[in-house]
Amino acid sequence: MKNLILQVIFILSPLSIIAQTYAVGDFVHGGIVFSVDKSGQHGLVCSKFDVLQFTDWDEAVKRCATFFQVTNNGVFLKEWRLPTKEELNQIYEKRSEIDSTAIANGGEAFEKDLGLYYWSSTEIGTTHAWLQSFAFGFQTMMSKGSNSFNVRAVRAF
Repeated sequence: MKNLILQVIFILSPLSIIAQTYAVGDFVHGGIVFSVDKSGQHGLVCSKFDVLQFTDWDEAVKRCATFFQVTNNGVFLKEWRLPTKEELNQIYEKRSEIDSTAIANGGEAFEKDLGLYYWSSTEIGTTHAWLQSFAFGFQTMMSKGSNSFNVRAVRAF
C-alpha cells in the first residue's frame, strides 16, 4: 500500500508544477498577449482599449505610467508603459488576433482610419518620436508636441 501511495504521488506531482503557457491573442494579465518568449510563460500584453486618444507624446508617456487594469478577481495590474516602435509594429502585425480578443473581452479594435497613428516610446533626439499607422502599417516620425495621435499601453508578464 505504501508503494502504491508513493507511485500516485509521483504520478500526480509533475502535474502541479507544469507552468501555464500563453499564446498570441490570449487575454491574460490585464491585456492581450502579442509577444511570448520561447518558454511561452513570459511576454508582453497590450491593453484592450486605447488608453488615450488625440494626445501629444509627453501626455502619452505619463498616462501609460499611471494606467492600471483591474482583473476579474480584483487584482490591480500596474507597470504599464508606452510600447517601443518595435513592439508597436509587432502589435500591428498581430492586430487581427488582438482586435478579436479585445472585442470579445469588452475592449475595442485598433483605430484604422486614414491618418490615425499610435505613439511609440522610441524617441528621435529630444523633439521627435516614432508613430505606427494602423491603416497602412508603416512607421514615421513626428514632433512630440503634435496632439492628434492615439495610445495603447503595454506591460510585461
